[in-house]
Amino acid sequence: MRLSPFTRKTLATRLCLFVTLLSCAALTGCRQRVEQTATQATAPPPQSSQATPAPLASNSPLAVTPTPLQVSTAPPQPSEIQGALARVYRDAVVAAADAGRGVNALTADFNGDGSEDIAVVVKPNAAQLSEINSENALWIVVDPQRVSPPQKIRADEQLPTPAPVKVEAGDTLLAIIHGYKSAGWRNADAKQTYLLKNAVGEGMKAQSVGAARANTEKRTLPLLRGDLIWQKLSGKTGCLYWTGAKYGWHDSPPPPSNVKNPPAHTDAR
Repeated sequence: MRLSPFTRKTLATRLCLFVTLLSCAALTGCRQRVEQTATQATAPPPQSSQATPAPLASNSPLAVTPTPLQVSTAPPQPSEIQGALARVYRDAVVAAADAGRGVNALTADFNGDGSEDIAVVVKPNAAQLSEINSENALWIVVDPQRVSPPQKIRADEQLPTPAPVKVEAGDTLLAIIHGYKSAGWRNADAKQTYLLKNAVGEGMKAQSVGAARANTEKRTLPLLRGDLIWQKLSGKTGCLYWTGAKYGWHDSPPPPSNVKNPPAHTDAR
């Protein structure tokens, strides 16, 4: 089939127009890609959505050297003492209101961990004796006069297991609540506690471990890890001290009268 000259001319014109349009489109696309590449090369890097943490200061609590815990010097209030006993012991013991000693509570760092502890004279609830003496109780019942100082033993040596200490109705006990972190015994998580039997005497007062170590000329003391509780017990003067696992009793002459004890006692009645 032969095309007329007019038809051939029309097809040639359309073909030239198509090629021209295709070339323009190709050039436009190349120019846009070049401009986009140049813009990305000169633009600043994208910002992260997460803020970069600031460097730790030298005195930051997350730095290598931790900040030591501070012992509170605020005297305990009766309501605080009652609240701490209820938090730990519920209704198993109550603060002794008839001790007649003038001091029902002492605060100091008895176990030497840098957090303030509290020692409270208490009476057991006669209806809760089974719970107080239970092996599953959250506290440890100890007779300090039956606790021996820590000593080295041979690997093959077995020490006799002491008989468990039992609380009886009418006992006067010393409840010691170990503090936790900077809030000390006031902390809601402070629940490590001991019930001491045969440990409440006359003239109870606390003495810092530093003062005790500095005044040992006329008396011999065991290895001290925390503050002491001095008193006259069963006719003998001595102190309650933390052995590292329990509280023990040590007979000793009284501390010098010029030693300043921490102002950490109150009447909880």
